[in-house]
Amino acid sequence: MSISSFNRLIGKVSGKYPLSIVITIPFLLQIVTAVGLVGYLSFRNGQKTVNELANQLMTEVSNRIEQNLSIYVSIPHQINKSKLDTVKLGLLDMQNLQPWEKLLWRQVQSYPNINFTSIANKYGEYRTGEKLSDGSLMINISGKSTNFNFLSYNTNNLGEKTTIAQIVKDFDIRQHPSYQNAISSKKANWSSVYVSFLEPTLIVSALLPVYDRKNQLEGVLITALRLDGIGNFLNSLKIGKSGKSFIIDRNGTLLATSTWEKPFIIDGNERTLFNASESSEKITKETAKYLKKQFGNFNKIPKWQKLHFEIRGQRQFLQVQPFKDGKGLDWLIVVVVPENDFMGRINANTRITIILCLITLIIATIICIFTARWIVKPLLLLNKAAHEIARGELEQNLDLERSDEVGQLAKSFKFMAWKLQISFKDIQAQKNAAQRFVPHHFLEFLHKGSIVDIQLGNHVSKEMAVMFSDIRSFTSISENMTPQENFDFVNAYLSRVSPKIRDFHGFIVKYLGDGMMAIFPNGADDAIQAAIAKLRTLEQYNIRRQKEGFQAIKVGIGIHFGLMMVGIVGETARMQGDALSDNVNLTARLESLTKFYGASLIISEDALANLEHPEKYKIRFLDTVRVKGKQKPISILEIYDGETQLLQDLKLQTQADFQQGIEYYKNQEFIAAKAYFENVLAINPNDSTASLYLQRISQLISQGTSKNWTGVWTWTQK
Repeated sequence: MSISSFNRLIGKVSGKYPLSIVITIPFLLQIVTAVGLVGYLSFRNGQKTVNELANQLMTEVSNRIEQNLSIYVSIPHQINKSKLDTVKLGLLDMQNLQPWEKLLWRQVQSYPNINFTSIANKYGEYRTGEKLSDGSLMINISGKSTNFNFLSYNTNNLGEKTTIAQIVKDFDIRQHPSYQNAISSKKANWSSVYVSFLEPTLIVSALLPVYDRKNQLEGVLITALRLDGIGNFLNSLKIGKSGKSFIIDRNGTLLATSTWEKPFIIDGNERTLFNASESSEKITKETAKYLKKQFGNFNKIPKWQKLHFEIRGQRQFLQVQPFKDGKGLDWLIVVVVPENDFMGRINANTRITIILCLITLIIATIICIFTARWIVKPLLLLNKAAHEIARGELEQNLDLERSDEVGQLAKSFKFMAWKLQISFKDIQAQKNAAQRFVPHHFLEFLHKGSIVDIQLGNHVSKEMAVMFSDIRSFTSISENMTPQENFDFVNAYLSRVSPKIRDFHGFIVKYLGDGMMAIFPNGADDAIQAAIAKLRTLEQYNIRRQKEGFQAIKVGIGIHFGLMMVGIVGETARMQGDALSDNVNLTARLESLTKFYGASLIISEDALANLEHPEKYKIRFLDTVRVKGKQKPISILEIYDGETQLLQDLKLQTQADFQQGIEYYKNQEFIAAKAYFENVLAINPNDSTASLYLQRISQLISQGTSKNWTGVWTWTQK
């Protein structure tokens, strides 16, 4: 039978029945066929899916554990590297360890999983900042000054030693295995895992020997990592319904587990490690036994393995993944999931699929009935709809109950209305898009009702605050990125900080690559509050970036207040908004100074004078400078409310000494000024401005000052 003959036969048969039945029956036949086929294939392929789900789940869990572990074990070495940088920069030395005490005390507060951080020199002097699980902070001392007794001090909230909590006789750090291990390795490495005597946790210490320029040993840096944090992370993972994960070393010693089992045995006052095959938790114990039997030795597991074994007749999925950090750690990540966890879900899904198929069939039948009725609605609605469209009511429900040419006309009419709706939506979308390039705040500022009213040369002259901001070292950050990654990075940053400008009644005049220029017509308070909000938003963004393995970013912000002209520049075929004034150029120079003073937010004296309530900000005077291209000196100040709480506390604590040092510096009493700036750095080693003044003082002492020297510093760099 030819296709044309078949079509004629279908036409004869269908012509004898109502159109609603002709439309409904073929559709229902398709639904019934599809439902039956889906149900059958779902049941047939359920078992095959189990292995894929198990492998996918275990791989994902193992990767998450490995990523978390990599970050977790890198922290102690980062702390040691920070202490080494302090030594190499000459901020503290290995001879006199007393100034280290408060630094170590502060360091141990910043990392929840660090038990203690310490430094030992070749003479046996030893200092430690220690944090107990109850939150207590200790400073520990040992060496010649204590007759080599280990003294553990309680501390107050300023990091000052108060009472002695513990004394251990005859303690020489140089005889400790960790010190000896660091010396013998001659590089960053790890101690053996051991059980803490005071804390309910295993501990492993990151070790780093320190050598002078002649490659002579100066001492050892030690940072102890609590391993119970790893166990807490494993316990937080959901691995199927009853899956488990644990970490062992190459000897099979249990280091961390997702169960509530402690990875050590308490026998009186003794705490000892134990092998995973001796665990009281059934899955951990049986898995360790199986691995030892399968490979003979845990050292014979060179790469990740996917295995199956049984525990009391129940099949288990097993994945083992080696973990090495390049500094001596060689552990195994083990993930175990019972097969029943997946089969229960597969069986439930099969039942749900059948139920959903039946519901779908019922709903499809109802839809078919209503669809058929919708196709054959009366023609009377068409005329009414035409009048409604003429009055601007484009949303019309033209459900005409006709199957002839009038029905087709109704569809065409409805399509026309729909196209009109789309056209109006496109026009509105284009209007909204134009507002993103020329914000309505900018139009209001220029006293224009619409973007079509904008003309070349439109402007407003007014005293207002202007802000420049830029990402520091953007070139070095972006040089390892592709162009697409650069765009994504810049847009991710700008999308977070740009709304803060609008929140405080400002608007962005233009973007400058990774930077921006914004103005605040209502005054400097709005600009400074927006800058602080930007810095706090950036702090949260950096936390996310660092969790994802990206480098934290810093920005510099300059704010000035003065007369400027804001308007439209360019030529008739290409126009854009801009702000023009010598004050705008000065603000750009203020932003560039942030990298020299290590400040995130620098304001001018004019901006300070325009503040309504300057006392509510944390402000410190920085310098009197003559920026590049300017003859008139200007005083600059730092507002550090947007810094981290730790940095705010340090700058507030050192502000009196810092300002006193500047007074002596202005009076050419450089020796006295130097002492005050050194006091600042003793408390806050990262104060770049104090370091800058010490460099200047050294230069001025060696070269002398001119007769008309007033303390103004001329910057030739941008």
